[in-house]
Amino acid sequence: MSHVSYLFRRLACVLFLLAVLGVMNAVSAGAAVPKFPLPVFVTTAGQSPDAYTVALMCKREGINRTYNNLAQPKDLKGFKTLIVVPGHSMKGLGSAGIDATAEADRVKRLLKEASTLEIPVVLIHTGGMARRGPTSDPFIASVLPYAKCAIVLKEGNQDDYFTKACAAKNVPLTLLEDINAVTGILRAMFVS
Repeated sequence: MSHVSYLFRRLACVLFLLAVLGVMNAVSAGAAVPKFPLPVFVTTAGQSPDAYTVALMCKREGINRTYNNLAQPKDLKGFKTLIVVPGHSMKGLGSAGIDATAEADRVKRLLKEASTLEIPVVLIHTGGMARRGPTSDPFIASVLPYAKCAIVLKEGNQDDYFTKACAAKNVPLTLLEDINAVTGILRAMFVS
């Protein structure tokens, strides 16, 4: 076996182990990994780039998904699950050509349509404390009442905001140690 082949095999083993640990990490946080139907629509609530990152993770795992940061209610037709990644970004809002009020209205209409179409909503928060606070928390709060589950990096829950908010809304919460664990959760929710 060549040295390069050996290195690739070792790398594949390490990546597999990381994915398994990611799923174990989530389960140890107290939540079973729920299953959701395909295809998936991914969008943002607040125009942070975190939603694009989640869409790329889905793509890497071969998950049938569509991404649109300006998704409108009509765009949900034919989709079976909606992933919403909340987090306020002034730069993102500026690039999208909208303000926070228009974004909040878009998200509200999108979530109501998902509810009408009986499309389950998955909240994924990967932005840590940088995507929390008085500008981001209202977007998170708008998504939670519609969420069937919340996947959150522990770093973004230092103040137990998600723990308390999810308990109040009866939304199952999965806390993850790091961003790499999100990939394992996505695979478990949509592929396994």
